[in-house]
Amino acid sequence: MVYLCGIPLEGMVWTNEFSAGLPSAVSVPCADGTSAVFTEAGVSFGIDLESAEDDGWLSPYEAQQLKDAACAAGGVYLFSHRGREFRVRFRHEDAPALELRPVRPASGCGEKDCFYGKIRLKTV
Repeated sequence: MVYLCGIPLEGMVWTNEFSAGLPSAVSVPCADGTSAVFTEAGVSFGIDLESAEDDGWLSPYEAQQLKDAACAAGGVYLFSHRGREFRVRFRHEDAPALELRPVRPASGCGEKDCFYGKIRLKTV
């Protein structure tokens, strides 16, 4: 099961799970024509969560909880995924950090509305 801030995110998929946290490298040309490669371990990395229009819906209450968490400047939260836990923050530098859309845009159902979309996080 997937949780963020204690909110169950059933049906949301960690789309960059297997590329997150990989080392990065920069190649710099040297005066003698060779290259020097500097590698950095993937200490902090982005986590992208997505749900589809037909799966992974959030209730209005869960969507509001996520919005409140995303609005808390400097907030650090616990993200749980398949028995692993990460301390994360919302990745506002890749705006929007929280992008939720209603399943039925003009339904007016209130409490019966459901939402799907993307959540962009960064480990801390």
